[in-house]
Amino acid sequence: PGTGLVLSNNLIRVTGTAAGSALLLEAAAEDAMISGNVITLPPEAAYGVRIEGADAYAGFHFVGNDVIRDGGRAGSGFSAAAPLTKSPARPVRIAGNRFAGHQTGFHSRPGGLREAEIEFNEFEGNDHGTTAGPHDCLISGNRWEGNEIAGLVLTAGGDVTDGEAGARRNRIEENDFISNGGSA
Repeated sequence: PGTGLVLSNNLIRVTGTAAGSALLLEAAAEDAMISGNVITLPPEAAYGVRIEGADAYAGFHFVGNDVIRDGGRAGSGFSAAAPLTKSPARPVRIAGNRFAGHQTGFHSRPGGLREAEIEFNEFEGNDHGTTAGPHDCLISGNRWEGNEIAGLVLTAGGDVTDGEAGARRNRIEENDFISNGGSA
């Protein structure tokens, strides 16, 4: 996608038995913005939004989107296998989104989310609201409600030998955790 990709105010509906992703980004982008979209998925879809690749998505913004799965929990609403990092112009921002009805609402690989602002999102009716191993992030003003297993899972992805794999140096404040099945 390159620099300055903008994907805004779209209705993106996956229907039938589509097994892939509504949106798949495979090449690094700097200061990309995905905002104001409504993404609806059937249970068969693996991902709502999937970001792949070895190169970082610097300054990535995912703001004001609804990522909703109907008909049963499965897959991820948002999954970042590529690193999301700060650009020279701005931090990563995941804000004002709603993730509902997924196996995992929002997922980032351990250590792959750095210097991000994760604010004012709603994670509801998922198995896991969020799974990530963020570094140097602000996680504030979010609401995790009715997630069957856990609202927020800070993880090293099973790698207990790498001291930088799990969550490090984050500020987690002023969030709401309501009726989640497991630990906060």
